[in-house]
This record gives sequence, C-alpha cells and structure tokens, in this order.
Amino acid sequence: MGRPRKPQAEKADKRIRHRVGEGAPSDLRAVDRFEVPDCPNVELAEIREWWQAFWSSDLVAVVGADTDIPAVRRLATLLDLRERALRAAQENMMIVGSTGQMVENPLAKAMSRYDVEIRNLEDRFGLTPRARLNLGVQLGQARKSLEDMMKVTRDDDEDAGPGVIDI
Repeated sequence: MGRPRKPQAEKADKRIRHRVGEGAPSDLRAVDRFEVPDCPNVELAEIREWWQAFWSSDLVAVVGADTDIPAVRRLATLLDLRERALRAAQENMMIVGSTGQMVENPLAKAMSRYDVEIRNLEDRFGLTPRARLNLGVQLGQARKSLEDMMKVTRDDDEDAGPGVIDI
C-alpha cells in the first residue's frame, strides 16, 4: 500500500497560492524596486547609470530575485567590456600583425562575441521591443495610444449614430 493521496481541493489551493505569489518560492518573486542589487565592478559611468535605470524600470518584474541577478550582472559587465573595446578599436581598426601585415584589430572580433551574448541576455530580460512583446510586457506608450484610439472611436460612434462608421 502507498501513502494516501491528498484531497483534490488541497492540491488546487496550493497551485492557486503559488500563481498569485503567496508562499511562492523566493526565486520566483520579482525584485523589490527599492532593493537595487550592487552594480558589478564596471569602469564606465554610463553602464552604472544603465544599471540604476534597469532596476527602476518596469522590466524588473520579469527578473527572478535569486536566479537572474547574476545574469543581469553579466549583461552589465559585457556591456562595459563591449563599449570599452569599441572605443579602443575605433582608434586603430587595423593593426600590424605578427608578420608585418595589416590585420583587423582583435578587439573588433571580441566585440562580435560580446554582441552575441548581449543579444541573448537582452532578449531574456525584455530589453528590446520584440523581446518585450515576446515576454508580454506592455509598453506604456502602446497602451496609451490604444486607449486614445478607443476613445476617438467611441466619440465618433456617438457622433455618427448607430451603425455608421467614419473612415
């Protein structure tokens, strides 16, 4: 004999509590907007500003507090590395190779590798318009525009009377 099964009502109650956040594991809760994690050690002030802006935005709702912070830190570090590599490579796009020939600056190749990982992380955290749509994060402007269009449509419907649509 096995152990007795839980009544179905208890199972359903537990699923509902987890969906709305009560009793949810800590790694599934959104990071509190007022608890900004420490910025990784980056050289550029603009990346530190990006860090603060990210944690004060609505996008923080898709970040799991315990599990995603290392990935966001990695993104900030990669953004810093890429920007510094870009600045250095712009000074010398071509350099003298080991046998005296002109070759592309290795920093340009490094930037390509950084870009791949940066794109993946940006998509994961909804930092591009397409990623936000895929994540279901609504843009405030899109919502406002839709509400404005619906208001205009309602106003036009009242003016035109029933069954008449102005195009």
